[in-house]
Amino acid sequence: MAGLGKTTLANRVYNDPLILSYFHIRAQCTVAQVYSMHSLLVKLLCSISSRSPDEYLEMGENDLALKLYKLLKGNRYLIFLDDVWEIKAWNLVKSSLPNDANGSRILVTSRIQLQFKPDSKAYHLRHLTDNESWKLLQKKLFGKEGFPPTLGKVGSQIAKLCRGLPLTVVLIAGILANTAEDCWEEVAKSLTSSIVLHDEYCMKTLELSYNHLPDDLKPCLLYFGVFQEDENVPVRRLLWLWISEGFVQKTEGKRLEDVADDYLRDLVDRSLVMVSKQRSTGGAKACRLHDLVHEFCVKKAKEENLLHIVHGQSGRFILTGPSNPLRVCDQNTKNLMIWELMLEFPNVRSLLLFKEDDFGFWLLKLLRVLDLRKLVFRVHFPMEVLLLVHLRYLALCTRGVNFIPAAIANLSRLQTFLLRGNNADCFLPKTIWNIKTLRHLWTTNSAIFFFF
Repeated sequence: MAGLGKTTLANRVYNDPLILSYFHIRAQCTVAQVYSMHSLLVKLLCSISSRSPDEYLEMGENDLALKLYKLLKGNRYLIFLDDVWEIKAWNLVKSSLPNDANGSRILVTSRIQLQFKPDSKAYHLRHLTDNESWKLLQKKLFGKEGFPPTLGKVGSQIAKLCRGLPLTVVLIAGILANTAEDCWEEVAKSLTSSIVLHDEYCMKTLELSYNHLPDDLKPCLLYFGVFQEDENVPVRRLLWLWISEGFVQKTEGKRLEDVADDYLRDLVDRSLVMVSKQRSTGGAKACRLHDLVHEFCVKKAKEENLLHIVHGQSGRFILTGPSNPLRVCDQNTKNLMIWELMLEFPNVRSLLLFKEDDFGFWLLKLLRVLDLRKLVFRVHFPMEVLLLVHLRYLALCTRGVNFIPAAIANLSRLQTFLLRGNNADCFLPKTIWNIKTLRHLWTTNSAIFFFF
């Protein structure tokens, strides 16, 4: 069952100091319902080495499996597979895990009962009692401060209506924290009217949380559906995308980046978004969603004609536009299908590509957001990009491309330019500073030089 706190408990075990000292190597990944052998191996390798997934982009499954096997061989390891939906996922991974009989362990969470090895041990989480739900609700809302006596009756009623699901309690706390106290009865009535099965109850609670969001925050939350279920999204990239998509409203006396940061803080305070990495100077460095919240975002965006998923055969890309604002083609989409979609929606606003394949992005003349980080340009800069004069956000990956052409200044509306590459030096034209709208220039290159 979803929302019981399986992942939270497993993460506590995984990060326990005794576990850290006992195991030589730890690795974790979220499996979810849609996965591939390649993606699982890359996630595990990245978890061990802290390297970018881009470094494993061109490796085949056999090479990845061998690399993982060699890293683990002779070490006592703990592998944490979160949100496993079928035994097939485990069968794909286990051949890459050496059995040295040295105390290595596999930790798995699942919403359903799965049959692993006969000697495996299953721990079934129970629901919270009404009293435990009430205590958790008080803690989330008021911390160590006392709960106002005037709210005790309705508060305990709301806690009982959470049906012992910790996630529901936390989400309801996020609603109540932003709701006037005299309106708590309305929240209780909304929960009482949700006569659904336990598995659907969290979704109903998420619907309630979504409806209580300010209008500006709704598209920002649903935009998380663009990313993979378990993805730790860099906050900087997320906020820049929100700005480029036009989600962030101008506020007098504030930069757009600060407004976008306020949006994210609000979503975190409402327990809809989790901070996964903190900056040393404070603030969030990366964030992610609970798997149920991500599931809700994809579902809700589809209902509102903001997101559409096409399943086919070779990758993932996202198109956004005014009539069908967000279109995602995921896992195994054939190029013919991609071309058909592009012909059907020529006025799309945004394209985020998650597959290394070239299928004529330059035909989408009205693009405002173009993310091609998975499409590696090895020799020449993609001059076709310079035809997309409406671009606000451009992300590219280059290897062997040292010079960015002076004509980049033709992109007069560009706000964000991200350049990922493995070159030691990068040469940018000074004309780039002629782009008056440019707000963010970011690169992984170790040195940047400017030329006339």
